[in-house]
Amino acid sequence: MAYDSAHGQVVLFGGSNGGNADVLNDTWVWDGANWTQKSPQTSPPARYRHVMAYDSAHGEVVLFGGSSNVGDTWIWDGSNWTEKSPATSPPARLNAAMAYDAAHGQIVLFGGIGQKLNDLGDTWLWDGSNWTQQSAPASPSARFEHAMAYDSTHDQVVLFGGINMNGILQDTWVWDGANWIGKAPSTSPPARDYHALAFDSAHGQVVLFGGMDVNLNNLDDTWLWDGSNWIQQSPQTSPVARYGHAMAYDSAHDQTVLYGGTGADGALIGDTWAWEGATSALTPSIGSVVSASSYGGFTSVSPESFVEIYGSNLALDTRGWTKADFTGNEAPTSLDGVEVSIAGQKAFVNYIVANPGQVNV
Repeated sequence: MAYDSAHGQVVLFGGSNGGNADVLNDTWVWDGANWTQKSPQTSPPARYRHVMAYDSAHGEVVLFGGSSNVGDTWIWDGSNWTEKSPATSPPARLNAAMAYDAAHGQIVLFGGIGQKLNDLGDTWLWDGSNWTQQSAPASPSARFEHAMAYDSTHDQVVLFGGINMNGILQDTWVWDGANWIGKAPSTSPPARDYHALAFDSAHGQVVLFGGMDVNLNNLDDTWLWDGSNWIQQSPQTSPVARYGHAMAYDSAHDQTVLYGGTGADGALIGDTWAWEGATSALTPSIGSVVSASSYGGFTSVSPESFVEIYGSNLALDTRGWTKADFTGNEAPTSLDGVEVSIAGQKAFVNYIVANPGQVNV
């Protein structure tokens, strides 16, 4: 699945509903409430274990590869599929991962399993018309059944887990447009493959759900990536444990959409779930409000002065505003989902701290 922002809908293509004999090539769109099947004039051949991502620079959904180890590239324009004929292309593969890098205007593809059932560890970029292989100084190990999502808060593609000849993985990597950087979070989800990632732009978090662990157990846990660490969530309700599902962030409705997968005893699942963000489960608690000591230690709070707010559950990550957060010369009134109102007027949010909680406005 991928979210088609040009048409405000999540797009789902293909998959398997019962093994190699039941591979699909149908196209469906989710409008926030219902699934609608589309009837394009042309469609990619039936497949599963393919990858999809939305190319914002060109306003189209891109599909690559899948079973049976194909290496074709297709685009969805909202009503029809069109096959592309790039001069160069990644080798055929399935179980790769792909995400759109908005900071650099290109789709990033990594890994998968090749035609000789070999683990792949190559990185490719799609610019709208052609694929280019990258030679990054550092790289994740070859793998397949991993997951990737673009973190627009930190301008980097996030990769987690997967499997290779050495077993199931639990490492976290980020792509900065030129290089892969291995991260060392203090907490991390257990090793897994066949999970899914999506970026919740309303709350500035990468969302991870489910997959299969090293003991081949299906998982039903939810984790959030804040740019430096993974934080496990405890939602009151949750999809049943599964692997092989798909997720995409529906920005028109500010929710992450999950569909399908394989559940207990190999039973296929056809349910739809929406994750509306972690902040709904957290109640901010303000301990104190003071004038900004680092900006002069004003004796009182007044318009055009900085204010420091301290407490708990005030933010889920730590950072200050950057140029990217401004609209022209206008400072942001929301930073990774954190907003502050004073006397009914939104304040400019300058700095947020997850733990201990602090917000400067």
